[in-house]
Amino acid sequence: MSPSSAPSNTASGATAPAEPSSSRPGADAGAPAPMVIEVLSPSREAWSVFRKNKAAMLGLVMLAGVILAMVFGPTLYPVAPFDISGAPFTEPFVNPALPLGSDYLGRDILAGMAVGGRATLLVGLTAAAITVSIGLTVGALAGYFGGWVDEALSRLTEVFQVMPSLLFAMVLMTLFDPSLTTAIIAIGMVTWTGTARLARAEFMRLRKLEYVNARTWRGLGSPHAARDPAQCRTTADRVSHADHWGGHSV
Repeated sequence: MSPSSAPSNTASGATAPAEPSSSRPGADAGAPAPMVIEVLSPSREAWSVFRKNKAAMLGLVMLAGVILAMVFGPTLYPVAPFDISGAPFTEPFVNPALPLGSDYLGRDILAGMAVGGRATLLVGLTAAAITVSIGLTVGALAGYFGGWVDEALSRLTEVFQVMPSLLFAMVLMTLFDPSLTTAIIAIGMVTWTGTARLARAEFMRLRKLEYVNARTWRGLGSPHAARDPAQCRTTADRVSHADHWGGHSV
């Protein structure tokens, strides 16, 4: 048979069947990868927001350094803070035995800072905890319930806010035992009003959000919405406010 008489698939119009796309290697190489959304817990999201703030991280490092110095300072520098260690009013870095100098009685200033810093740190942190606890509780109740509860707690906050803080703390120290515990309670009792007003405004804002209204309309109740993870966005503000009152208490 001559080549001219051979049947041609092209001439007859027949085409070869196409191979399935799954059989060709690399067919799905250009397909977009599925999007993975990571759901963070409120604490992890708050830490993620906090660590992006360079000033906040610097403050955290400095606070950690101060705490470590107060905890391990007396061990690393075992000098009695009330002993006369040198001449009065010795300047810093003049006498190697007195790195930060001495006071008017000749006592070592560095030793006094190492020992006295513990009490100062204890007062600041404990008073800040009391301030945030009272202020957050009063402000949350006022902003959450509203109505007569908000009115009563707001008037109570205003009473403490217009009262002279130092005078009120001195009255508490006079009425009760003038000890370190009384001082911590007195400082916490006169500094919670700012935290209460901040918490009240935040809870009033959260009550008007769409997800709270949606859950209320669905009959789930607002107590469930109050624990929504969206509230973690304000956790960094709470930490910052507590740190501010900790330094204010010191």
